[in-house]
Amino acid sequence: MRMIFFAALSLAFSRNSFLFSQQPAEFTEQEIKIIQSCEENITNKVYSPVEADKCLSYLHAENDKLLDKLYDKKPDGTRRAELILKYENALKELGDFYEDNPREDLIQKKLIKLLEFDYEAEGCSLCDIGMGPQPEKIGEWAGKHAPAHSNKTLSAIKTWKALPNVRTQSLGKYGYTEANWADKTIRQRAATLVADEILQEELTKDNRKELRRAADDILFLLDAGMQERLEEYFKDSKEP
Repeated sequence: MRMIFFAALSLAFSRNSFLFSQQPAEFTEQEIKIIQSCEENITNKVYSPVEADKCLSYLHAENDKLLDKLYDKKPDGTRRAELILKYENALKELGDFYEDNPREDLIQKKLIKLLEFDYEAEGCSLCDIGMGPQPEKIGEWAGKHAPAHSNKTLSAIKTWKALPNVRTQSLGKYGYTEANWADKTIRQRAATLVADEILQEELTKDNRKELRRAADDILFLLDAGMQERLEEYFKDSKEP
C-alpha cells in the first residue's frame, strides 16, 4: 500500500505536469525550479530537512507569494501545494528536533509519537514518503541527515545491532532474530526487552508483585509467544 501511495505521489509531482506545460508564462523559470526542487526532495528520496527549510522559506517569502500562486492553479497546483507543505513541514520539524541536541529518551518519545501514535490516529506523514513505520528507516535517515545523533537514534529505536550481545543472545533463545525484530514497533521492542528481563529474575516474596505489575503493564505490546512465556513464568513459580 505504501509503495502504491508513493507512486501516486511521484505522479502528482511529475515534471511534465499540466500546471507548467499549459501555463508556463504564469510562473517564472526561477519559480518553476523552486517548486521542482521542493518536490524532488521527496520524490528523489533525499528527505533533507535543510532543503525542506529552504523550500518553505521560498514558498512563504513575500507574504506567501509563490505559495498563493501555486494554490490558485486549481486543481493541480492546489494539490501540489498541499503535498509540498505536508511533507516538507514534516521533514523540517524532524530536522529542527534534532537541532536541539535531544537526549536519547526524548528521541525515543518523539519517534514513537511520529511512527506509532500519529500513524494510528491521523496518519504518519513520514510513513507516506517511505520513512516509516519501520523504525530502521528513521535510523537510516538520522545517519545521513543527523549523523551526530545517529548512535543515539539507533539505541532509542532499539535496533537489533544496537542491543548488547547478551540481550540478542537471550532474545535468540525465544526465537527472535534480526529479521523478525525489524517487524516490531519501538514500543513492542522496549516491552519485549522488559519481558526478557523479567523472565531472568528469580521470583521472591519481595519482588513478585512488582514483577507481576510490570508484566501486566506491557502485556498488550507483546506477541503471543512472549505473553504465554510470562504467564507460564508466574504460574509455574511457587509463591515464596
